[in-house]
Amino acid sequence: MLDIRYCSRCNTIYKYGGKEFCPNCCDELEDIMLKVRSFLEENPDAGVQTIAKGVNAREKDILYLLKEGRLFIKKKAEADDQSCIRCGDAISVGRFCSNCLAQIKKEFSKAKCGLEEPRKSNVSSSASSEVRLKGKMYTASRHKKK
Repeated sequence: MLDIRYCSRCNTIYKYGGKEFCPNCCDELEDIMLKVRSFLEENPDAGVQTIAKGVNAREKDILYLLKEGRLFIKKKAEADDQSCIRCGDAISVGRFCSNCLAQIKKEFSKAKCGLEEPRKSNVSSSASSEVRLKGKMYTASRHKKK
């Protein structure tokens, strides 16, 4: 079935292809990102507001690119809306601070190890049952000869 959505940036209808925005807005965001990167090469200590004014873009677009990890700024204080969604510390890129990211990775690796152990036991028990049944045909003995 065709998946049609509204673009959250420009409110137009578009065919969803895995991206949050319509193709036009994706192209605009790509252009903004390139402009911001060149602006940051000239002004490495610029904040979100300064960048938005310098490249003639919305602060919301700059913050979106920061949250997606496609941009990085040096000033943490300037990234007003940039805080770790787990602990609330100020960050300059992404959604998690480095401490929370390390904890999350550790928790995932523990969970992964916990899931792998039962699988191994299931495989061995099913393999042993196959060995026990190997070569036996139970359906033939159920039919009586006349």
